[in-house]
Amino acid sequence: MKKQLVQSMLVCALLFPAPALGDSLTYKNARFGTVVTFPAKIFLRAMDPPPRGEGMTFLSRDGASLGTYAMNNALGLSPEEFAEQADDCAVGECEMTRRHVEDGWVTFSGERGGHIFHKRWKFGQDNIIHGLTYRYPSSAWDVHDQLADGILQSFDGP
Repeated sequence: MKKQLVQSMLVCALLFPAPALGDSLTYKNARFGTVVTFPAKIFLRAMDPPPRGEGMTFLSRDGASLGTYAMNNALGLSPEEFAEQADDCAVGECEMTRRHVEDGWVTFSGERGGHIFHKRWKFGQDNIIHGLTYRYPSSAWDVHDQLADGILQSFDGP
């Protein structure tokens, strides 16, 4: 009986591998301290950083992109006010599947033009808003959906 249980667990592990960020890379923005961890085997190429060092974007072979950045909250917006302004789905440009505002965080998920997106912002210290945008083709959902929670949870900033 015990041998069958171990064999069943092994088969399940092989057929349904747990989503993980194995062989991960952690990016930390030197200017703002924004940080995110992601699988290095998926996001193989980094785009050139912007001249003022606000963030970085990483690309995958299958058309996914992971961008992280930070900005000054020059208008002094609350998370709720920011969510209202950042919600381009309100004008019909996309289909929002998740919109959550709580405790200094704003999270959007949805679909636009054949791509799934996850956007997250943290209202941090010194009036800084840290941002993350994870976008991937709907056709690559099976790969990226398994990674999304880990990447979004790793995202942070001071």
